[in-house]
Amino acid sequence: MFRVSAVVRSDSMYFCCGSANDVVADTTAEDLRKRVWPVLLGYSSDDITEFYATHRIKLQQPPYATTSHRDDGQVRLDVNRSMGESRWADVAGLKRGSKRKALFSLLHATLCISPGFHDVASIFLLTVGMPLAVPLLTRMSTSYMAEPMRSNLDTVLPLFGLLYPLLATQDPTLAKHIAGSVVYISIYNRAN
Repeated sequence: MFRVSAVVRSDSMYFCCGSANDVVADTTAEDLRKRVWPVLLGYSSDDITEFYATHRIKLQQPPYATTSHRDDGQVRLDVNRSMGESRWADVAGLKRGSKRKALFSLLHATLCISPGFHDVASIFLLTVGMPLAVPLLTRMSTSYMAEPMRSNLDTVLPLFGLLYPLLATQDPTLAKHIAGSVVYISIYNRAN
């Protein structure tokens, strides 16, 4: 398992963030994550306030709770798999039932659901809480992850033709490993 570490200087203090194996329970690190995610996705506190005003979302209400979604069946399956004890056993006092309801409302948007998107939503929900997760997930789904969330993958598939040659030039060992690996592709029936 690889280990990713970054040292971030904030208020004359150093924080070690991001490890595949570490659980950081320090509230200072949690506060740092709440400040960093909006910056990484290009939001200021004023932008978030404007987002809620523009979209007419009340903070105390889940934003998409009454909107029907063509992928409701898959969204429910993904949400039920998320927040499971095996994946989030280290999160004390998670209140899985209420977090699952919040996660469902986060995923209840107008875009098609991409496999694994519920995991992105889970991270935002647990890291920054519902008020910040809504605009961050909206930004992520309409920018960085917009193409895979369309009704089909026609715009994404040509990129895969570029991915492997690019990877082979940058990391031949990894490219060889991936070429010899079994690729798991999640396909689900949207007719639910």
